[in-house]
Amino acid sequence: IPASYSYYFIRVTQGDGDLAVTAPVWVGEMVKLGITSVECGTSTPVTGEKLTLNTTLFNSESNPATVKSITYTSGSETLGTDTTGYELPASGTLTVDWSYVPDMARVMTVTVTVVLVEDGIEYTYSKDISLDILDASQLVYIGIDASHYNEYVNGNYKDSMGNFGNLAAGYSVRTVQLNTSADLIAACENKDNKYKAIILTAPSRRDGDALRDSYVCYSDAEIEALKTFNAAGGTLVLAGWSDYYEHYESFPAADHMAAQQNKVLAALGSSLRIGDDATNDNELNGGQTQRLYFSTYNWDNFLMNGVEFDPENPNNNLYSQLFSQYGGASIYVVDAEGNPTSTLPDTVSPVVYGHATTYSKDSDNDGLGGDAMPKYAVADGDDRLMVLATEDLGDDKGLIIVSGAAFMSNFEVQAQIGDSGAEKNYSNYNICENLVNYLNPVTVTPIEQVQAQELEGVKYTIEGVVTSNASGYDKDTAFFDCIYVQDGTAGINAFPVAGNYKIGDVVRITGTTSSYQGERQIAVTSIEKIGEGTVEPKLITTKEAAESTYLGSLVKIQGVVVSFAEAEGLVQTIMVRDESGYDARVFIDGYITKDEAIENLAVGHEITVTGLASYDNTFNAPEGPFPRIRIRDRADIICGTEVVDIPPAYVPPTSTTYAITVEDSDNGTVTTSRTRASKGLTITLTVKADEGYELNVLTVTDKNGNEIKLTDKGDSKYTFAMPASAVTVEASFAAKSVENELPFTDVDVDDWFYSAVKYVYDNDLMNGTSATQFSPFMTTSRAMILTILARYNGVDTSTGATWYEAGVAWAVENGVSDGTNLEAAVSREQLVTMLWRLVGSPVIECDLTAYPDSGSVSDWAAQAMAWAVDTGIIIGTGAGTLNPQGNATRAEVAAVLARFAEND
Repeated sequence: IPASYSYYFIRVTQGDGDLAVTAPVWVGEMVKLGITSVECGTSTPVTGEKLTLNTTLFNSESNPATVKSITYTSGSETLGTDTTGYELPASGTLTVDWSYVPDMARVMTVTVTVVLVEDGIEYTYSKDISLDILDASQLVYIGIDASHYNEYVNGNYKDSMGNFGNLAAGYSVRTVQLNTSADLIAACENKDNKYKAIILTAPSRRDGDALRDSYVCYSDAEIEALKTFNAAGGTLVLAGWSDYYEHYESFPAADHMAAQQNKVLAALGSSLRIGDDATNDNELNGGQTQRLYFSTYNWDNFLMNGVEFDPENPNNNLYSQLFSQYGGASIYVVDAEGNPTSTLPDTVSPVVYGHATTYSKDSDNDGLGGDAMPKYAVADGDDRLMVLATEDLGDDKGLIIVSGAAFMSNFEVQAQIGDSGAEKNYSNYNICENLVNYLNPVTVTPIEQVQAQELEGVKYTIEGVVTSNASGYDKDTAFFDCIYVQDGTAGINAFPVAGNYKIGDVVRITGTTSSYQGERQIAVTSIEKIGEGTVEPKLITTKEAAESTYLGSLVKIQGVVVSFAEAEGLVQTIMVRDESGYDARVFIDGYITKDEAIENLAVGHEITVTGLASYDNTFNAPEGPFPRIRIRDRADIICGTEVVDIPPAYVPPTSTTYAITVEDSDNGTVTTSRTRASKGLTITLTVKADEGYELNVLTVTDKNGNEIKLTDKGDSKYTFAMPASAVTVEASFAAKSVENELPFTDVDVDDWFYSAVKYVYDNDLMNGTSATQFSPFMTTSRAMILTILARYNGVDTSTGATWYEAGVAWAVENGVSDGTNLEAAVSREQLVTMLWRLVGSPVIECDLTAYPDSGSVSDWAAQAMAWAVDTGIIIGTGAGTLNPQGNATRAEVAAVLARFAEND
């Protein structure tokens, strides 16, 4: 084996079609080329705004390499291709920038695929980057002051607000660093009305272990701008810092951090102030007297929403969320004369207090702080220092939030963790979440809109009642790592969820659209319980169940048992039919209440089933049926004891003849329920067409020629309200050009793929996904294609341990496919390559450059695609493209097979 590549796989195909594949066989030194990183130059990408991806490549070889192409894709969509042909120097790196303007808010994964050529050999590398695209129309801004050497921003511990920015982005809130005084004033002027809050962490007075030279104070213009911003409804957050960081040498008292912040607060008319002190505790601390974790909260303040607290373990972070304050000060209120007071005005709402053992210390010995610092009553006889509070001054002014420390820094706002028995997250995270949600309240979307969204990765927040338990509550009645949630519009599966959520909980979920086994779900990024509720199962017909009419919802069906099957000794599948004649599939996961028996289950017994309307396109693929009712508890299946007649199965009509026409027409008749009627009476028209014809146009007009609205009532009947005059009924008919001979309600004679579907159906190459559904726009798997091609070549695919075994064995034996990755969706270029191999891999000269996306055809598929275009098997999409990377739908597969048969 030549050592052109680092490793190979060796595949052995036996005569009976069985495969054996080795682990990687290393034959040479690893080629030192590739992608170092892919980064987005925009921290918060939004719709309509250009973002730039920076792809860094490395070459540790002794020869330079050429970048043949860089392709940017998202799913099956090609976003762009760069074929500039850069040189990647030997023992060097190269960064290539690519810009993109997203047009939809969603979480999207962009795959960067790079083809490098080194020493005449091509190597392909790829790397993914996830982008959370926000909706620009819903975006609001928080300005973070950086013009005063602000702590955790551009003073000490600089660049430590990134976690807060990431958290805010989840609520469509963008944080903007205000680097100059002009930036701060411009944000306060808020000309575009996009800034909702300004954060002012303490203006630093130290540089390492010395007084900063020089420091910056608030100007009169800045204070006036902040005052105007707050008066117009803008929220202001002011944070202090311990006076320990001002003890290095004396400087004017008016320039102290607390004095500067309090100067702003006084201008705003606030009664809150930040202490020129340090909060310390000799008993309850994190190893240093100034590293404090508080747990005394005012639960009436909205910033406390969702904070977990165990009164029996208030200071143990295994049970309670603690408020982290490192190197902070206390806060207090002043009266109308500006004097410190222990009496809280109605405008002030405390949020967090210190411990009973927390004290104020005058660290810089300027006579401020210490025992004179006001304390506030937590309970009778229990007065404590206050460290976080809010103030609402009314008159449409914005909220004021004052803290003794930068509670939103990276040290406090850490990545949110779940309760897995480890330490609970700081309450700072929840407080910041509540703050940004207050600034930009989450939009709750009806679940039916999420179900209708065709794109993956689109972000939504939903609220609904839990209709299936999570495994953390009861594993015997829970589906694997998911729950179902339902509101007044629809239901949906939510994954992953494995916590303590139970049926009846009302939850709020934020996540993105995704799919599993063909069922729409929401991929959960956050979930919280917000109440209790109930959902009653909707009684539906087996027809509605078989057609997935209420996908994701809690439903009930009543009918007769047609058949049932077991798996590993437990009932797994029950087919139920009611008077609609359709069969609904009832499915029970093997782990659901496996110790419960289903009493009286027998063919012909009446049955009532309650469960979740679900979908699984891997069941008995490709034949189906895929719709199912998923059982939460075997007790939700109730069978009768007597045998009854099974309703006849639904037989699709063999004709689509409509009813009817008009008086004196040669091709049909129109009759009415009345010939004379008073104004406002409902008139019914019955329209019947002669055989071979169908209704084309039906109109009713009054004596002035005004057309009257008709309501189609079905069964060839149309109604209208009688006007105050006689009416004229006119109808025209057209001969039927094609009669729909297919049983599928989703394939119409006018569809471009009708004849192709009829061909594959008549020749037993493809069946429907149900008795009445062909699902023309559903994607196909490699196993499905191989099975279909085997049938085309006369193979009996009904043999074998699985539905696809015989087809795969034939395909491998005949060199059509290697038989791997069977569950993956088939792309258009993969489909034509299989057909090309089937006819002997002919060499065809065909220029594909007429198609704008010809460059995205993979090298290994180029000859096959040229053959397919030359023979007319591929004619391009409606957009005039080849779409080689796009997944082949069932309709496209049928069309390609039909054209292939004509050329065979």
